[in-house]
Amino acid sequence: RIEIEKLADHWEQRLEAARFFFPPDKAASMRLTLRNLWARLPLTRADVQIFHGVIRQMAWAAQNRDSRRD
Repeated sequence: RIEIEKLADHWEQRLEAARFFFPPDKAASMRLTLRNLWARLPLTRADVQIFHGVIRQMAWAAQNRDSRRD
């Protein structure tokens, strides 16, 4: 359960950085919907680790793409 909460936190941080939560007045509802989604999924520990890896890789790729534009 704690692992899934940490995954949801990680996912939200990256979505926030990508400006996903728009418009601002719907952000809280969107976050709650995502939290509920994560809670409903029957994720194993390996599943959670894979999702963390996916998030890290997407963030790394975005950062490197942005740095190449400079």
